[in-house]
Amino acid sequence: MKNKIGIIGAFLLALMVSCFAVSAASVTIRPDGSGTHSSWALTSCGAGASSWNCVDEIGLNTSDNLSTTIQGAAVSFSFSNLALDPSATIDSVTLNYWGRRVSSTRFEVEPLIVSNGSNYTGGITNLTSVWSLYSKIYTTNPATGTAWTISSVDALEAGLKASSGSNRGGGLAQMHAVVNYTIPNSCTDSDGGIVLDVKGNVTGFASSNKYTHNDFCETSVILTEWYCSGTSPAAINTSCATNTTTTCSAGRCV
Repeated sequence: MKNKIGIIGAFLLALMVSCFAVSAASVTIRPDGSGTHSSWALTSCGAGASSWNCVDEIGLNTSDNLSTTIQGAAVSFSFSNLALDPSATIDSVTLNYWGRRVSSTRFEVEPLIVSNGSNYTGGITNLTSVWSLYSKIYTTNPATGTAWTISSVDALEAGLKASSGSNRGGGLAQMHAVVNYTIPNSCTDSDGGIVLDVKGNVTGFASSNKYTHNDFCETSVILTEWYCSGTSPAAINTSCATNTTTTCSAGRCV
């Protein structure tokens, strides 16, 4: 069967071209190990727990937490890897943490990035008397001053540091990082285009999300054939009875 749009003729039932603007997506990564610093005290974290076990939960749990009143005391964690497509571009990394002051005079902390043994703090945060969510957005890697890469996020070590002032200290109940990324739109067609007698599929990324669309039979006569329109997936519905074949079976005209 020839690969020509003309074979669809007057029996073309629908033409659906899906056009996607490139847009960012995000993934959340959580502590999965101890970092360089571990000088904050543990509260109700369980026997044998490490600092990161107190703050890695999904869903806030303030009963287990870390705290300090020591000037300059720091705690840091490694984070889970991204597992992103290599074509992804990292747009930003946002460090999110649930914190609370220890007392009316112990409430100053700083978000912390650790890289190659060096500390990069993100400015003083004044914690309140109730557990609250705080965020620090990093559009570039503070260790390099350049854009984040997948490998640099996979090597992320982050945490909190008590300030060097008289009001140093605070509590930490949860920490996670949200990574915003963009993957260019793409489309690959396994059967090379509009080929009605071969069951194929189109795969790729649209709006930074991975997709797969398989050719399939709408009815015993009508085939939905997926193909690529540039870097976007598109589909047509056509009648197999208008060609040298008569029916649709298992995602192709036969």
